[in-house]
Amino acid sequence: MSEQTSWSNPDDAYAVDNIYHRLSEIRSQDGYEPPFQVVKRRVLDEREGDKSTFEATVWVRIKGEKDLVISTGSGRGPISSLEIALRKALIPHFPSIEKIVGVYCVSHTLPNSVEGLHADTQTILHLKCVETDRRFSVRRVAISEPGACEMILMDVYELWALVETHAVELHS
Repeated sequence: MSEQTSWSNPDDAYAVDNIYHRLSEIRSQDGYEPPFQVVKRRVLDEREGDKSTFEATVWVRIKGEKDLVISTGSGRGPISSLEIALRKALIPHFPSIEKIVGVYCVSHTLPNSVEGLHADTQTILHLKCVETDRRFSVRRVAISEPGACEMILMDVYELWALVETHAVELHS
């Protein structure tokens, strides 16, 4: 599986060229502790007739906190329900995350060179900061769209939490 995340802004108002590599660099530092860690997550799909309801539950460990934060969220799909649950868990500890919202998501299957057993999916999540109206596109390649979207959310929220706690600076 290929892992690559880029953070870019087509309007050139703000850009961080590759947050996956930036986060990898940060994560590889001796003694690094992430601002939060998703210990467990569960997404349920309940169908009744032609209606479907998705509910996600996340168990999050916040750096410096003794107890796990448990949060649930319901959404139109598995990713939106996971995003809602994560935001509910993280925003009380990292309020700036509330400023970042998903705008839309695009996915497509990439040709796979490994004997056609399964193909990777490239997912691009378009986000914006509601305070500044800056727009960002974050790309991940993974085996599935939900997997890629989940990794994108974790990377974006981790980076934003690091910025909020002044552990990292982003430059325009």
